[in-house]
Amino acid sequence: TLYEAIVRDYTGRTPEAREQTLIVTHLNEDRRVLNSMIHDAREKAGELGKEQVMVPVLNTANIRDGELRRLSTWENNPNALALVDNVYHRIAGISRDDGLITLEDAEGNTRLISPREAVAEGVTLYTPDKIRVGTGDRMRFTKSDRERGYVANSVWTVTAVSGDSVTLSDGQQTRVIRPGQERAEQHIDLAYAITAHGAQGASETFAIALEGTEGNRKLMAGFESAYVALSRMKQHVQVYTDNRQGWTDAINNAVQKGTAHDVFEPKPDREVMNAQRLFSTARELRDVAAGRAVLR
Repeated sequence: TLYEAIVRDYTGRTPEAREQTLIVTHLNEDRRVLNSMIHDAREKAGELGKEQVMVPVLNTANIRDGELRRLSTWENNPNALALVDNVYHRIAGISRDDGLITLEDAEGNTRLISPREAVAEGVTLYTPDKIRVGTGDRMRFTKSDRERGYVANSVWTVTAVSGDSVTLSDGQQTRVIRPGQERAEQHIDLAYAITAHGAQGASETFAIALEGTEGNRKLMAGFESAYVALSRMKQHVQVYTDNRQGWTDAINNAVQKGTAHDVFEPKPDREVMNAQRLFSTARELRDVAAGRAVLR
């Protein structure tokens, strides 16, 4: 499968190369599956400690700009947590009659908010999830927190797990987090794969990109999304796709139509040329020796 090919590619690299490799997806589901599969592959290879713990995490709902102002967006994310004024709230009710949302915090306090107010106040929706981690896993913070000294996308190694605590080290400093006790410490994830949305601002020497047109991937296929994914690397990017022709057609169509963003904020010529060079020189796995080794 596509997932298995990506996992083989990543785990087949040297430890040094892995530390410089970023796997970029467009869907949270793809990110979750790849992170879990790589964790399992590393565990099977004896690279992780025997003790494993399940920790609660909060994933950004990845709601597109403008969609938060629609009541339907809130209805489609009933289990999401809303972060308002640094306080986490569950969605306690949605009223179509007056277009208001009832939010409730951990203390039972409620507040009413309209979708438009939510956008104005910078509300963010997060989806609760759980991941399994062990000693040796690579993890990252998904949200910056000045109070706690967390920097988004900074990568750490798990050096110990015990009960509900996870000890992280970046080689220079150590952090002990207890995501089971603190919501604010649930903005963490395994660091093998990341969404393009979360990868903005991140950069690595090598990148592996999962692109495609099957299912919800089709909604994300286009020049803008491909550009974000393919520009995360400094030296080399390997693209895996479920439909090469369909994906390249989606990119070409987007380039021909153009967007309002392109008109008002055109990309520097150098960046566009770089993206076009990547597309024009890309080769299928079976056409190169390293690719054939991965497919085997």
